[in-house]
Amino acid sequence: MIASVRDGSNVVSQTIEYIPNEAGEYRTSEIRVQVLVPEVTSPAESVAPETAPSDSNDPPSLRADPLTICVRPSRTLFWIFGGLGASLFLGGFGWWLARRKRRPEPAAPSSDESSLSAVQDSLHRARKHRLDGRFYEYYTALSEAAADLSAKGESCELTAGLRARAQDVGYRGHRPTDDEMDGHFRDVERALARRKEEQEL
Repeated sequence: MIASVRDGSNVVSQTIEYIPNEAGEYRTSEIRVQVLVPEVTSPAESVAPETAPSDSNDPPSLRADPLTICVRPSRTLFWIFGGLGASLFLGGFGWWLARRKRRPEPAAPSSDESSLSAVQDSLHRARKHRLDGRFYEYYTALSEAAADLSAKGESCELTAGLRARAQDVGYRGHRPTDDEMDGHFRDVERALARRKEEQEL
């Protein structure tokens, strides 16, 4: 309780502190404070009629209605950990950039590697066309794969044979059997395997 003089009047202030145990919404009880010197102030000035004491000998009192207090959780730890997380992320990102700049650039693939990659792509497309029942496109993709290998020293007979088979299927209505398609696919795979062995030597 603090007593002071304000503008020539005696002022007494009293502070009531509530300490919640956890976050949530709380409602205070009714607050009633008795005035200790009733003779200084007349009852008519100190209290309203509805709050006047029943006994005139009782000291007057001041009343405060109940209040609803909303207590929010502390966000101090959130900001601390958030700042630490951001610092770690930025530090890790900077470290990754520094390592990337120091790392030598990967060598560009050689022309042989590029052509072998094109052969494998053509074989992949051929498999897909076969599953879709597009046999002309299947043989066209196989002939493209064989042509890439022929440019690197393989026999041109395989390429010519596959192109002729594509013409038979696409324009002469020939329906290849599964064994035929398997055999032609393996022919290209064997040519590709030989080419890879030559690169490794």
